[in-house]
Amino acid sequence: MRRRMWLVLVATLLLPLVLCGLAQAQFSDSETLEARVAAGHFDLLFTAASSNDAGDTNDPGKYPPAHVGCTEASIDSSDPDILLVVLTNGYPGYEALVTFEALNAGSIDARILQVLLDGTPLTDPSLPMLLDLDGNGTDDLELTLTGPLPDVEIDSGDSLSGALRLRMPNIEDDGWNADYGVDGDFTLEIAIGQWNQTVP
Repeated sequence: MRRRMWLVLVATLLLPLVLCGLAQAQFSDSETLEARVAAGHFDLLFTAASSNDAGDTNDPGKYPPAHVGCTEASIDSSDPDILLVVLTNGYPGYEALVTFEALNAGSIDARILQVLLDGTPLTDPSLPMLLDLDGNGTDDLELTLTGPLPDVEIDSGDSLSGALRLRMPNIEDDGWNADYGVDGDFTLEIAIGQWNQTVP
């Protein structure tokens, strides 16, 4: 009798659990949702670079004409986001102009966030900047950038152009001379972000 009572008790307790399980199985379903999101990208690539004193040309603005210094501009073959500028045999009063074009090759509009010289952001790219090109502790070169400044927006597929003026200080104009026979190089990069991003 006790055994029968236990069996009835267990059956009574199990029956509601079995019924709940069946009801749950009957009225529940699982759905799988698969979504794919394609995000746009932005990429600013230098597409052209030149110098008005490349190769064997006479130094700009010098009379009598002479070929002493040389400035070459090129796009880094391993990273087209970088413009390379090489100065050879610079001297006090030497000047050259590097011009460039860059393309927003991305699929979304971009905003210029920073201009970098040798990887360091320029605090105010619109002002001339002095650079110790040969690393001897004396500033040799004054650089002035015209063209892409921070906060400029570039639509996808559009190009922009700019120029970088190189000038070596001389005693007549600056009160001091840069070194003679200066050789060196530097890089120029333009950091971009999404068109609605704020400039740091």
